[in-house]
Amino acid sequence: MSGTKDNLNFNTFGGYYNNLYHSSYGGFDWFNMVELSKAMINNVLGYCDTGYNNVLHGNGEAVVLDTGSFYTYAQTFNLKSGIFASAWSTDQPVYIYAWANGSETGEIKVNLSQTATTIDFAKYGNTFKNINFVEISVAGKGEAGNTCTYGEGTYGYQVALDNLKITLNAPGAHRGHQVHHAVLPLLAHHHIADPFAADWNIAASGHAAPGAAASHDSASHSGTPYHSEITSLDLAGLQDHAGLTNQFALPTVEHFGA
Repeated sequence: MSGTKDNLNFNTFGGYYNNLYHSSYGGFDWFNMVELSKAMINNVLGYCDTGYNNVLHGNGEAVVLDTGSFYTYAQTFNLKSGIFASAWSTDQPVYIYAWANGSETGEIKVNLSQTATTIDFAKYGNTFKNINFVEISVAGKGEAGNTCTYGEGTYGYQVALDNLKITLNAPGAHRGHQVHHAVLPLLAHHHIADPFAADWNIAASGHAAPGAAASHDSASHSGTPYHSEITSLDLAGLQDHAGLTNQFALPTVEHFGA
């Protein structure tokens, strides 16, 4: 329906965490993003003053795993605003790209800290209007985050976000078919990572529109001092919301920067 407004607050999921891939949450497809619950963040993991804590405005939030995206097949939308934070770092460079039917409409760069930041996408003209694909990409580790959780400054490559406000536009003829073929080449160059895995590939400055040979050139930051958050999660375990079983392992001290 044209003009339908939606607030994606990630509050309707059960369990501690959920893989958003193929969830169709809010009418969108999600890639390399997960949902974390309030109980998971505050009670199970016991984090203190991280981006996860500070972005949370309800019972759940979304997390971008280094580079993530969400998109629609059937219609375009206007991205109005959202609350964002770096999970573990300060002054962390993050790029947010938008596409409409395979053509990039623009990009913005924001430097995020663990403090919640509301981004007003409406102030960027038509960049985030009448689009059907958004990508959020962490471009560097930034500076050390606060010491509240572990007593030492932390680094990480995840972005926490909540309360995405959007307006859905009227579906266009055959639009979904066009978008499907436009985004597939882009998604093919990413991976469905184990959530919070210890080793990520971080996008460098190169960026190509959907359909190009590659999305982002990337350089591994394996071995650099950063916080891995949770070092092991089994994707199959994402279907088990009854408990945490034995999937979690807290990071060791070498994950912290000097």
